[in-house]
Amino acid sequence: MKINFRIRLISTQKSPVRILFEGSTFDLNDKETLGIEKEFDISPSDDHITSSPILSVQNFEVGGKSKLEIDSFCINYIDVDQDEMPDFLAFDVTGNKYVKNHQIEKISEIHLDGELKLIVKKNLRKFFWSPFYSSKKRNDFVYDNMLVDPSKDNNGVFVDMNLWQDEIQTHKKEYDNIPHPPLDENNKYDFGCFGCSVTHGLGLRDGQAWPSLLSSNHFNLALSTLGIDGIYLNLVNALKKFSWNTTVILLPNWERKIMRFTLPSGEITRVPLNLNKEWAHSFFKHWSWKTFNRQLSRDDLNRWKKLYNKNFKLLMDDRFSEYSRRVLDKIVKVSNEAGRPLYLSSWDEETYDHLKSHSDNVLPFFEKIDLAEDGTHPGPKSHKDWTVKVLARLSRNT
Repeated sequence: MKINFRIRLISTQKSPVRILFEGSTFDLNDKETLGIEKEFDISPSDDHITSSPILSVQNFEVGGKSKLEIDSFCINYIDVDQDEMPDFLAFDVTGNKYVKNHQIEKISEIHLDGELKLIVKKNLRKFFWSPFYSSKKRNDFVYDNMLVDPSKDNNGVFVDMNLWQDEIQTHKKEYDNIPHPPLDENNKYDFGCFGCSVTHGLGLRDGQAWPSLLSSNHFNLALSTLGIDGIYLNLVNALKKFSWNTTVILLPNWERKIMRFTLPSGEITRVPLNLNKEWAHSFFKHWSWKTFNRQLSRDDLNRWKKLYNKNFKLLMDDRFSEYSRRVLDKIVKVSNEAGRPLYLSSWDEETYDHLKSHSDNVLPFFEKIDLAEDGTHPGPKSHKDWTVKVLARLSRNT
């Protein structure tokens, strides 16, 4: 893990402030800056290490107004949000006249002689956090950790930070790592609902998405960008953990896939992707460089690129529909084995056309007849009209 930062001196003293770093000495005069890069060997098991030294500062004049500002702070070359930057730094005040030795936490500027340190123990979760749920299991739940504390706009509409924001704002991240939303393992739910952003309710207000309209006693394990293989993983793992009467799945298009990546922590994260663009133009390229910078080196990110391109080639060779159809067969099989009634539909014409010849329990096609407040996803009327048709279809089977 590389730490990069730049310090800038604002000085009122004639003599330079001295910086000692990696055996070298740098004398800074007023308005001068110094860029520094240091590599730290930090692992997720380093919870016994509280801090690690970065540099030492000498020659501040007693009672002066000079200061060193930490102008920028990066982890693996990516900027840390200014509001969060002080959380990574502490300063041991030592060797000053009239000032006792002590430590200052959460700093962004230096006024005294001493040693600047990187805070390790308190930030281990931040260093090794993944935006998507990670675990030792290869085939675990797929969940976006940024949904731990959902962000809504001023109208109360859920905002998916991964889709709607070009810049990932680190100060809005929640550093929990959980497999799914909070659910009652002792409850017998009416419906288990699975799908992608449409089922998740992106751009809708609370209670407007179809799972809520089916029944108040439901759980929703849908996720933005989730493909059929991700739906399968959430279904298989949910069958081991939760109880419900009927499964309803609104399937997306075929051209989506889970990418698994082993993190430096040894855990595996499962990232859902819509493989509709070449790497150079994919949203995933920019997303991965912004959100995984704290633990992945550039070599790691190049491995992401190779994996993405390998899967994109499958798309170009028209092999994704074959892959997704095989996974769909698994969904039907595991539902039958669990004795859980399964109903399927889709908002994608090609997927739905395949369903009509695949299963007896096919629900009406999900039509987009209005838009959600994000201007892209189906709106509340689309969800309501489809739910009415679904409930009518289900009532004929009871």
